[in-house]
Amino acid sequence: MKAKTYRQFINEAHVDASGELQEFDPSMDDNYDSYLVDDAVEFREFIEEEGATRVKISINDPYFFITFDYEQRTYFTKVDPEEENISIYTNEVEVYSDSIDSFIELVKANGLGALNV
Repeated sequence: MKAKTYRQFINEAHVDASGELQEFDPSMDDNYDSYLVDDAVEFREFIEEEGATRVKISINDPYFFITFDYEQRTYFTKVDPEEENISIYTNEVEVYSDSIDSFIELVKANGLGALNV
């Protein structure tokens, strides 16, 4: 979440005597940002399970970007969760572009090695 939202949380929200969070109502933009972060982390975990290393996430709403290494190559990934598309590049050459679901199916069937064409 954004630092501004955290500050609002500190200033406005509180935990009542029963331990329940009260008066915290993040804006819709902040909710979307948190979903974007959740999607990026889930994607990172997926490719790490498939053998990706040195995985780095960056977020620039409405996209998230993931850079990772696999078999001595570095990949740059642009994910558009709204359109459900993914593009993957290595050495500025596009090696994959399709739907997120198609990418997941490809990797589950063939591993990240399918990108090494």
